[in-house]
Amino acid sequence: MNNSNIRLRLDNLTVKFAWLHTPDTKFDPNFSVTVALTDEVKTKLSAVVKQLGGSKANGVRTFTDSQTGEGEKVIKFTNKILIMKENAKSFQCVDSSKNPCDAAMGGDVVNVALTAKKLDRDGTVSFFLDGVQLVKKNSNGGGGSNDPFDTIEGGYSAASAPAPQDAFEDDAPEAAADPVVAEDDDDLPF
Repeated sequence: MNNSNIRLRLDNLTVKFAWLHTPDTKFDPNFSVTVALTDEVKTKLSAVVKQLGGSKANGVRTFTDSQTGEGEKVIKFTNKILIMKENAKSFQCVDSSKNPCDAAMGGDVVNVALTAKKLDRDGTVSFFLDGVQLVKKNSNGGGGSNDPFDTIEGGYSAASAPAPQDAFEDDAPEAAADPVVAEDDDDLPF
């Protein structure tokens, strides 16, 4: 039985969910990224579990699409050390040139650096998130799907729209104040 940690990297993973811009504080504060558990990923992680003498990998769940009802296996990688030791407010992702960039979101393609550790309590193996490299930005603000729209010939274009007016300009007319009428509220039950 091997009790050491194993460092590994997985490439070109599609993000399903991510808590990298801020920590997920619902239960145990951590940063996390959840990715599709493809056959290739499963094979690599299974080899690490076997090498560590573990019984199974932690973080595997079935994600059910609310629209189609179809299930897909996913795995979640977490990091709470940054929060506990450094009080980090966000998880630093890097771009393809290893420069700091915005956090990965659902739909993006990433490479992840992980540390695998066999847990003494039950012999399972957890994969802890050490780094995220953003390979391709596909996110549309969540959900993980690509843009569902086509270009519309002659449709609205934000590029040709006039600039919005500043809501705090001095030349805007002042709104007239409505007079406040005092009412007797003795008959209210509270």
